[in-house]
Amino acid sequence: RCEVSAPPATLVVRGRPAAVTGWTGPWPADERWWDADTSRRRARFQVTTDGGAAYLLAVEGGRWHVEAVYD
Repeated sequence: RCEVSAPPATLVVRGRPAAVTGWTGPWPADERWWDADTSRRRARFQVTTDGGAAYLLAVEGGRWHVEAVYD
């Protein structure tokens, strides 16, 4: 699976929206698969915005978060 239903359009960081100008992914990852108590599935994306920054995003269980910012 690991498909997106539509291209990312807007990223909101600290309450400020930015238009997504480019993106790549998803990269699915099964982390700690050997341990049922701590295993996790997530997918990562990289996006660039009209503000000139690039972000590494992760989605897990339907929740998104920023893992890294490249400016």
